[in-house]
Amino acid sequence: MINYTTFKHPTDEKTITFYTPTEFCEWRINGMLTKEPITIEWIHSFNPTAIFWEIGANIGVYTM
Repeated sequence: MINYTTFKHPTDEKTITFYTPTEFCEWRINGMLTKEPITIEWIHSFNPTAIFWEIGANIGVYTM
C-alpha cells in the first residue's frame, strides 16, 4: 500500500502531497510548521526568487 499525506498551508491554502512510507514521515509532515517555528520564520523571509539549498536534509520537509 502506498501512503500519501496532503498538507494544506494555513495561510495561502496551497496544498502539497507527500509520499509518507512510514508513520514518522507522516508525523514530520503534520508538524512541520510547529516543530521549528524559527526555521519557518527564517524561510518565509527569503526573497521569492532566492535559491534555497537544504544540505543534509533528512526528509526534506523545509525544502518543500
